[in-house]
Amino acid sequence: MDEQEFLALREQKQQFLINEIIGGGHDPAQFKEYLDNLKPDGGSNVDVWTMDELVEVVKCFTTGEQPNLNTENQQQEQPSYNHPEEETKVEEHFKQEEQIPFEKPKPRTMSEIKNEDDTYVRCVKCQAVNRSPLNDETDAEIYVGDPELIKGGLFTPSYIVYKVTTKPFMWIVKRRFSDFFWLRAHLTKMYPNLMIPPIPKKKNKGKFENEFISRRMAFLEKFMNSCLQNEELKADQFFLAFVQMDDEKKWKAKTKVGDSLKRPAKLEETEKLDGEMVMKIGPDLKEFAQHATEFVYQSEPLYKKMRKFSKQLLLDFDQISNTLFNMGECFGQMYQVSNNFNKHSPMGQNYMLDDIYLTLNNLMVSWGEQMLGEMKIVQQGLSNFFKYSHSEFEPMREALKQRTTLATEFMKFKRALDAKKEKSFVLGEVSKWDIPSDKLKQMNQADLLKDKEYAFTLMFPKETAQEHDMRDKFAYFNFETFSEFSAGISKKCKDYLKNFQQFAKDQSENLSSVHIHWADGLAHFADANLLGQLKTGGLKDRTNVAKPEFDEKLLAGADAD
Repeated sequence: MDEQEFLALREQKQQFLINEIIGGGHDPAQFKEYLDNLKPDGGSNVDVWTMDELVEVVKCFTTGEQPNLNTENQQQEQPSYNHPEEETKVEEHFKQEEQIPFEKPKPRTMSEIKNEDDTYVRCVKCQAVNRSPLNDETDAEIYVGDPELIKGGLFTPSYIVYKVTTKPFMWIVKRRFSDFFWLRAHLTKMYPNLMIPPIPKKKNKGKFENEFISRRMAFLEKFMNSCLQNEELKADQFFLAFVQMDDEKKWKAKTKVGDSLKRPAKLEETEKLDGEMVMKIGPDLKEFAQHATEFVYQSEPLYKKMRKFSKQLLLDFDQISNTLFNMGECFGQMYQVSNNFNKHSPMGQNYMLDDIYLTLNNLMVSWGEQMLGEMKIVQQGLSNFFKYSHSEFEPMREALKQRTTLATEFMKFKRALDAKKEKSFVLGEVSKWDIPSDKLKQMNQADLLKDKEYAFTLMFPKETAQEHDMRDKFAYFNFETFSEFSAGISKKCKDYLKNFQQFAKDQSENLSSVHIHWADGLAHFADANLLGQLKTGGLKDRTNVAKPEFDEKLLAGADAD
């Protein structure tokens, strides 16, 4: 190739390296060392590489892969066009960068953050939240119950109100589902950094059915008590008004005030109990976010399976109880046949068989009743528990997604701006750096071109300020995601312990009842003279048993909300 073509190719390769290495936020000195290791005899000379080889080398340098190069031709013969006086500014720039030693990551200033493996920590003052009585009471607990149907009029629909009791304060208010829905929307708006607990979805069909109301109350109670575990949420004036303000008109006026508030536009407008927010970027938080994301996406399908298994267990116990009732009724029919025989046949009468049939009738129906008790325990301790626990992954997933989005947007903007500054610095056209003219007049431009780090702090001030805002927002949400996720796991542990302590207690009591039931049966079958004592009231069937209320759709296998 002729000299002109050679110089054009060299410039193309140099521009490629500026875009990929410097623009990508990588260390030029480290890249030079990488090239020298691949080609010890002049690897840092751009002329010894073809364009295809540079593309392969850059890809491997940034990904850690092993480059696939033709090692038999390490020294490629290139035309020799030595023009020291025409050496480009880009080459001078690389020579300057090569003199900067590479160091391990350390706490960075705001212009030094290149990727999430760099460390950046900062504390900033923000809006302090006034403490509420809830912050000073560690044993506060909220109960949602006593549903009441409020019938609608000509133009108003019927709805359910729930009594919300906060202990130990004994605040009692009445709230409808739309009030709970409003509260969560308000908290989500005002605290975008927090993982707001979930509530049931809005649903009109079947909303007045007893089982639906019972399950909704349980979920709303979980929502309220989950909020109590966050210091900022229970200090919120609207959360306090929700549990404390018993005047309906005043409460509605309060919600209108809440509706007028806007989501915090600046980090300094964020509300924290101590009036201080922590911002942090670092490899430890990056690794944590990766593992937390894996945890959520691996756990969600498992919780969904547990919900499915819990429903199946309900179906199994329902079928078992029906089978036991059928067996009890069959023993009852056997008793009637035997009793009829004994009444009409003076010869060969044997009333012991009547007693046996009647006793077995009572035992089987009572056993079926105990299986219904199992259904209630499974409904509360497994089905409802895993349904709500499964829904708690959604705010976790959204928080991690928000963190990733902020990280991607910040790093993309940062690298683009760094590349723009790098190129502008190489070109040396200070007048195009958007530095205010009055400030520029006070500077020695020649000295400015000798101090790249200082020059970077002055270049493109509006874009630099935007970069810093994006960095701080990401750093804040990065640390908050870690804090909230850790608190969420701790809460889940507490929920498991509390739920399965109650579940074990209920199972123990129910199984003790079954044990006593059959122990009595054993004793009486061992002594025929005692058989009649097990007959508690004649024949029994399922009509004598009060069956707990269950969602028929759930028992049919549907996913009821």
